[in-house]
Amino acid sequence: VLRTNFGFSDMKRPGDFDILILPMASQDHLYNRLCAVEVKVTRSTRDRPNKSSSSMGSNQIRGLIEDGFPIVGLFQICMTEPLHEKEKILFPHVLPSDNIGAKYESLDQMSKVDVPMDHFSWVCCENQMKRMKALCLPNFVGLTTLGINAIEEGGFIVNYNIPLNRYEFASYNPYKKDLITELARDFFNDSNNYVLQKI
Repeated sequence: VLRTNFGFSDMKRPGDFDILILPMASQDHLYNRLCAVEVKVTRSTRDRPNKSSSSMGSNQIRGLIEDGFPIVGLFQICMTEPLHEKEKILFPHVLPSDNIGAKYESLDQMSKVDVPMDHFSWVCCENQMKRMKALCLPNFVGLTTLGINAIEEGGFIVNYNIPLNRYEFASYNPYKKDLITELARDFFNDSNNYVLQKI
């Protein structure tokens, strides 16, 4: 969403809003809980495994805070080059017909199979989370990462391996402004501006 389309007349950063999330309760839009998320993409390769996104998004996040959005988040997506040397991980092998509770007393009793896993995006996610923590953004900003692996058969696998921690949970921006509520109401009430997706 371009900044000017949302209703701002200035040309500050960010120039656009990557994701706007408007919560709903029943049929009511909760404009005072509007969330703005800055998205960055990292494309690490085998030759450059520590490659980061060209911008970590700290300036954009500080701009969103200054704009007065009630909730602000930074989202790093790690799209890595596929690894040929996959790490084999043991997974329990359970048939659809198995009554797990009756047949097995513990996971140790289950037969297991080696499943080749491409862990590159997991490592990239961990690296990006460390970089985001080092940005020293305010504690009320939510930080999260997501890994996406291309697979040889075509398509993608999403890896989300970062355990929940305090960095993932955003809280209210103490600098939130009533202006955002007014702009959001105008923007979302104009059906030409967006397609409502209920999740």
